[in-house]
Amino acid sequence: MTFSLGLVLSVAMAVPPVSEGPVVSLSHNLVRPGQRFEIATLDRVMRGEFVDPATGECLAATKSFGQQFGQPQRLWLLGATQGNQPGAGGLQLTFMHQIRVGMKMELGLGDLSREHRVVTQPVRSITLLGSPSSQQTVLR
Repeated sequence: MTFSLGLVLSVAMAVPPVSEGPVVSLSHNLVRPGQRFEIATLDRVMRGEFVDPATGECLAATKSFGQQFGQPQRLWLLGATQGNQPGAGGLQLTFMHQIRVGMKMELGLGDLSREHRVVTQPVRSITLLGSPSSQQTVLR
């Protein structure tokens, strides 16, 4: 009895592997440090890798369509948002530590202070670009 309970707990606690390719949502608790990604919104593309999935910390470069990628910067993928922007009135719903196609993203640029948080245009696509490993890095 104890053996089967331990087995169930170890299976439930294991992080499943994340496969390459397009996804409709991304939960931070399913990725490991070094996981590379590309997220396209209505007006930009962001390419980067997770530094600390527990906090959403990443190194990423962005570009507008038709432009080159800029320099990588430290940012935090805070969550998927829907509703009005802060200060615009109304309600805003945020799914913390998740990114979802069709919803906007709240980002922390450079740090987590309120003045450095931005909300993007809605996400068009999320693509995972390979399995994390100590040998893979896009931005360092």
